[in-house]
Amino acid sequence: MPFAHDRSSILLEVAADRHGRQIHSVQQEIRKLEAQSRGLDSAGLLPVDNTDRSPHVTKLN
Repeated sequence: MPFAHDRSSILLEVAADRHGRQIHSVQQEIRKLEAQSRGLDSAGLLPVDNTDRSPHVTKLN
């Protein structure tokens, strides 16, 4: 039974490592897109968006 336990532990570590790398990759892409957006915004190339996308409740019952 020790082999099964070790194998499960290894599989969990591999899965966690892959998940961590995916999260890191997404975070890098977000930072890159935010930097591009700031560059476009400072150059006046982004359209003004006054749409309120906040999830707050606007009507109370």
